[in-house]
Amino acid sequence: MVEHGFSFSYCLVFYAMIKGSSPPPAGSNPLIVFIASANWEFLLTPTLLGAVLLVIVALFYNNLSKDRSYPIYWF
Repeated sequence: MVEHGFSFSYCLVFYAMIKGSSPPPAGSNPLIVFIASANWEFLLTPTLLGAVLLVIVALFYNNLSKDRSYPIYWF
């Protein structure tokens, strides 16, 4: 179990060294799955739900301004 923590820590440090920033918060989802011995649905549900909610909030926030409209056309 300790090796999961170490491997995750090494990945965080490596990401920070390469990108020069901290990784996104969803980077901890695989660690939660490994430590809690959860199934893959646990990883998919919060990650997918979070990504969809982020896009919806971003679209709403961006379209509040009268000067900007995204997307310009849907299809």
